[in-house]
Amino acid sequence: MARVQAVEELPRLFCYEPLMVGTGLLEEFTAVAQMYKQSVRAIGGYWDASWEFPFMHPELDSPVAALARRARRQVTNYLLNGWYENRLGAVIKGEAGGSLAWEGLVWSMELTIDGWTERISLEDVVNRCKAVYTTHNASDELVIAETGWFENATSMNRYGYMEEILVLDQKTQEEAEAEAQRVVNENAEPMTEPITVDSTRDDGLLVQAVGRVFTAQRRYVTVADGSDTTVSAYINDLLTSDTQFLSPAYIATNSLPAKKILDSPMRVWDKLLDLVLIGDASFNPYVLRVGPDGRTRYEPGDNTVRYGWHGRAGGIQATGGGFNPWLMQPGTVIRNMKREGRPLPSGSFLQMSTDAFVSEVGMAQGEKRPHIKQDYANADDLRNEQAVYMRWLEQMEERA
Repeated sequence: MARVQAVEELPRLFCYEPLMVGTGLLEEFTAVAQMYKQSVRAIGGYWDASWEFPFMHPELDSPVAALARRARRQVTNYLLNGWYENRLGAVIKGEAGGSLAWEGLVWSMELTIDGWTERISLEDVVNRCKAVYTTHNASDELVIAETGWFENATSMNRYGYMEEILVLDQKTQEEAEAEAQRVVNENAEPMTEPITVDSTRDDGLLVQAVGRVFTAQRRYVTVADGSDTTVSAYINDLLTSDTQFLSPAYIATNSLPAKKILDSPMRVWDKLLDLVLIGDASFNPYVLRVGPDGRTRYEPGDNTVRYGWHGRAGGIQATGGGFNPWLMQPGTVIRNMKREGRPLPSGSFLQMSTDAFVSEVGMAQGEKRPHIKQDYANADDLRNEQAVYMRWLEQMEERA
């Protein structure tokens, strides 16, 4: 494990009950977390976070072996019983300067004890499954059919919907139903799996958390009645009807045409991403940020300069003052204040040649400045995306 970091370098870290269980505070764990880091994206919002709970080493932590061994047992119990076996799906919040810096849920954990490492995760959990399959009808014609949903209520009430749609070829109804039921039976609960055996690996617990946006990838689109709509209306409907833990907070009007139709089963986040990446009729880039409590904003990217780069000595500063690196927001513009820029041509999204659009902000314990990714879809990119999208719409119209 890495060196101990100063607690004051961290946001305050809190663990709450899982989303399906309640909202109660379970504990604040700021003092025992190490190597905390987080990221926030312009398209996605709160994205991921991770930290470690290291074990104490008796030979280092106490001159009295008996006291050290007792402390080690307490830490072992805390990590094994308090976290590894009971915190999967728990809500995590990080607060900095009195504001929410990050929010998400525990997605996976890796536990190492005495050289044995194992992992538990929500990634492969399936508690709701159906099959879309080809089969022969009474006239011996090959047709497409689908089963109903097979569910595990206990898992759904703990973790929310974790869906899977199987695509099967030439099955009978009984075979397709049996396969969907098998998937639920075998995957409704998270299972511990061994990762490695390594006597040189330090003992401890590595926790991986993800933003609520990840839950949208565990559900499938049902808003697909073939009707015509607009991009913004479709995004609003998807958030309202097809996500469990997200809700529309602000949906900017985007009148580009959309059609509620699919050519194959599609996960909700994949569909949202498709709609966001095409921008609008004026070829402006859009962002979609999942914020506190899953409240989601869909709106044009902001080309206002919110941050300035003042070189290695001055670092990043907010144009309005009061910069906190844990609270830096993506979906904004940073300008290089150390160089004189030139105005960009009329119609450009950015204003100056020294401007950059911040697509992602990452911050880590022990670091003084955030790491930023600078990327956005320019007008040519959006034209290409829209051309592909419009061709797809035409194909769907022809099939209808």
